[in-house]
Amino acid sequence: MLSYLLWGLPLGVLVGCQPTPRQAIIEGASMAPHLYGAHTQLACADCGFQASLLLDSSLKNLLCPNCGASNSSARLRKQPAPLMVVEELQEQPRRWEIVAFNAPYSRQDSPRLTVKRIVGLPGEELKIAEGDLWIDGRRLAKRWEEQRELAVLIRDFEFLPRSEAGGTISPWFSTANHNLWNSEPEGIAMNDNGPVPTPTRLEYRHWAGYQSGQPRFQPVPILDAQPFDPREARTLLPVYDLLLTCAVATPEKRFGFGFQQFEPPISCEVCPDLGKLRVRQTADQTVQEFTYTPPIAPYQFGISTCDRQLTIAIDDRQLLQIPITSSPQPDRQQLSRPLFLESADGPIRLSHIQLLRDVYYLERASGEPASPRDKQYKLGAREYLVLGDNPQDSIDSRDWPQPGLSRSQMIGRVGKVGRQ
Repeated sequence: MLSYLLWGLPLGVLVGCQPTPRQAIIEGASMAPHLYGAHTQLACADCGFQASLLLDSSLKNLLCPNCGASNSSARLRKQPAPLMVVEELQEQPRRWEIVAFNAPYSRQDSPRLTVKRIVGLPGEELKIAEGDLWIDGRRLAKRWEEQRELAVLIRDFEFLPRSEAGGTISPWFSTANHNLWNSEPEGIAMNDNGPVPTPTRLEYRHWAGYQSGQPRFQPVPILDAQPFDPREARTLLPVYDLLLTCAVATPEKRFGFGFQQFEPPISCEVCPDLGKLRVRQTADQTVQEFTYTPPIAPYQFGISTCDRQLTIAIDDRQLLQIPITSSPQPDRQQLSRPLFLESADGPIRLSHIQLLRDVYYLERASGEPASPRDKQYKLGAREYLVLGDNPQDSIDSRDWPQPGLSRSQMIGRVGKVGRQ
């Protein structure tokens, strides 16, 4: 989106307290969903999720981006713009950092302070295709910590809609005749004392939710809709770059996650008893094994398919990243159930489960659609390509006559975010 400032201050000037010599405070900058300016917050009356929205209170009903429930606009609460610390750059900026600068080609009469994320470095040739960044002809693969920084939340499974009977409605469905999995207040568990001969599988079926024109619980593919801006009107595109995190309370137990948005499906089995990660992503189900050191205490598990890489992390430390050899699944019905969980080794408990997706960069330039040649951005020796995190509305350096932002134009690095 167009990043903006309600007003900005030069280096060394601070609002409300004394700055350090190399810091400044700016107010009101917005780069949703990772930095919000003035916005509203919706506390869903059904699932209880707290959603930040780029909306005013003029709409009569709002749909919760987490569960799709209709909410009265009376539940909206205005949130003030944050104060952001801008630190003077002492070294060369790094990819994925957020920087503040005066937009050289502003729609305003005078330059406007704005914030964007650095995606291209000096001397690189970039293009945007299939939602991803390509550097010098190769798809850029983000490491786990970078994926986490840019991830957009799709669903928080701690906040599920309520049924008429008073329980909750879960998007996890068993594919077995005898389901051994149960919902718990903060997650899911398989309480059977295993191991059992055959793994019990749960499939995640993605609800239409806030996607307009669909029944609330209709299974649909995960699309690049912006959960913070449900008013957007455009053709939505399927997303294959997913990221899942959960807390594992039973570190000694085996379990696996799989992704069905690819053909053949990709799966990884965590085998702490063997100290192995077993990955399958071929039609003949050939297994690749990778050694790791299993935790002995409860831990945070993460797995993703971002940038056509299968990435696995424990306690936010990347253990494995290998290329995905499977092809994107074209079948929309299959895309509506992109994820599965299975285990034959109960009891096992997983909690605090979140499903996220990568930023989906749109292939576009200002005005008319660009040709493939026009989508190449060649940067000079001291130039950087900067993009916003909301690709639909971002007015970024691709829209400038010269797409590179020079190092000298940068005011500094955006650091801590606070409130007045």
